[in-house]
Amino acid sequence: QQQAKERMEMRPHLHEDDVTALQLLSADLRRTLRYEQFSGHLSVHGLFRLWVDADLNLAKELCMEAMESSSLRPSDNLFVPQTFASKAHFLVAGDAVYTQERDTSPVVAAVTCPVPTCRWLCEAALWSHWIHVGTVTAHTQCQVVSLSSEGVVPILARHLLVGSISADYGRKFHQRITAARPPLSPWPTDLQVPSTDYCEMVAALEKDSQVEVGVMALAGARLAGRRDGLAALHRQVSDGKCTLMTNPEGQLQRVVAVVPVRMENARGKFLAEL
Repeated sequence: QQQAKERMEMRPHLHEDDVTALQLLSADLRRTLRYEQFSGHLSVHGLFRLWVDADLNLAKELCMEAMESSSLRPSDNLFVPQTFASKAHFLVAGDAVYTQERDTSPVVAAVTCPVPTCRWLCEAALWSHWIHVGTVTAHTQCQVVSLSSEGVVPILARHLLVGSISADYGRKFHQRITAARPPLSPWPTDLQVPSTDYCEMVAALEKDSQVEVGVMALAGARLAGRRDGLAALHRQVSDGKCTLMTNPEGQLQRVVAVVPVRMENARGKFLAEL
């Protein structure tokens, strides 16, 4: 009874369907409004930011056809274990917790941690047949943006270059899901798959994809420097000698792959560590 009373007193977030006037706008203007609403959330993630920077029409398609906004009241679940994951999620505002239990995930004891705001989770849903291994529960009223795998895939398929890079990225991401297991790494969860930071993913892409990512980063980055230096950097990227990406602020970052090596003898004593 108390929970029902509290929920009735809450003011729900307004959604597009609640605003009749929006239905009267032209399709192009509605696409632009959706782009303004969602593109900033996409740009937090490195690959999604590449989609936004590469092609304005592609970004508008994604925002219009593959994204949605929803609200959670306290005690609502965003998802529960042993259910199919069809969307990646982004907690815009509010407090939520992620819980894993022994009977539905490979943990020794129940684990609970806060869900970070302004970061994408459940990315595995976009690149695999992912089954949730935990529960996200709202502690306060939350606003969530979601990206549908069913919406993303056909849109990327219509854009050759970005689609090719994304397919390569998806294959590498899937490999990391299947490889993530003790003792070399933790098990993957709904919040995080080990070794899938965007820098690591770019470094793992095929050479052709790395070059395209670097060229697109150069084209879209806000640069302040000498033109001759920019030209030299462009040659390095085109020759495959350098890998570049942009951060959320639009600044260039150089990606360098580092492989740690540890040599041990039969008795377990290490001879060298690099």
